Amino acid sequence: MTHPTITIATHGPDHMHKIAATLVGQMGAGAVLALVGPLGAGKTTFVQGAVTALKTTQSFRVKSPTYALWAPYPTEPVLHHMDFYRLGGEDEAFAMGLHEALTDGTAIACVEWADRCPGLFPTSSLWLQFAENPENERLLIIKLPSDTPSETVKSLENALSSVE
Repeated sequence: MTHPTITIATHGPDHMHKIAATLVGQMGAGAVLALVGPLGAGKTTFVQGAVTALKTTQSFRVKSPTYALWAPYPTEPVLHHMDFYRLGGEDEAFAMGLHEALTDGTAIACVEWADRCPGLFPTSSLWLQFAENPENERLLIIKLPSDTPSETVKSLENALSSVE
């Protein structure tokens, strides 16, 4: 099956924050965002933008939960920020209950280093590949589920392309 993709060139942290805010705003509760890319590619910056965009009564510093593995943020909806970099595999993730946050349905999950446990993710997940291009910008390649309606793809493309 073919997965629709959307590619965006980002122009720094502020732009990445706005893209994240737009994406979580479009996807809403139940969204699972699998973030993949090398160290320093912008995964945590993306999550910072997502958390900041969601309604909350608190302020907090968003950092990668590399050692804790999981940081839930008290936003509306709740955002589960996970980092699988140090995870020993899918068996360990299941034993820790991390898969429950991916199937919650009432929250948003953003998972850094998601490619370390691909079998954990629902088929409805969005896979975000963070990469660099020759112009020293970052590229964000969003792979949508294969059954995403073309109208939804077009709407998301339009929303993301209007982010400045």
